[in-house]
Order: sequence, then C-alpha cells, then structure tokens
Amino acid sequence: MLQNLGRRHAGYGAVAAHYPAVGASLIASLRHFAGDEWTPAAEESWTAVYGVISNAMVAAGETAPS
Repeated sequence: MLQNLGRRHAGYGAVAAHYPAVGASLIASLRHFAGDEWTPAAEESWTAVYGVISNAMVAAGETAPS
C-alpha cells in the first residue's frame, strides 16, 4: 500500500525533499490538537512511524516511471 502511495505521489510531483516538511507539519498538528495529552514518547513514536512511512514512499517513488 505504501509503495503504491509513493508511486502515486511521485506522479503528482512529490520528491524526497518534500517529505521532511510534511512530517514536521504532521507532528506539529498532532502536538497542537493533542494538547496536554501530547508527550515526548508520543512525539518519538509518531516521528518514527512517519520515518518508516516516508522512507517506503520515497523509495517507491524513486522507482516510479516518469
């Protein structure tokens, strides 16, 4: 599923350099809406998960036909 998503995003023009900004925005949004429930452990976990997701998507996107 992530590979297909990465290839689709590459087709939309997404490149590896875009993913860190998206990840930072995601984490900032989660932190904002979680409020006092947000913890350092939650941030660490979400950051790790986003890393796995973005790495899979970027790798697939780099092999997508142009």
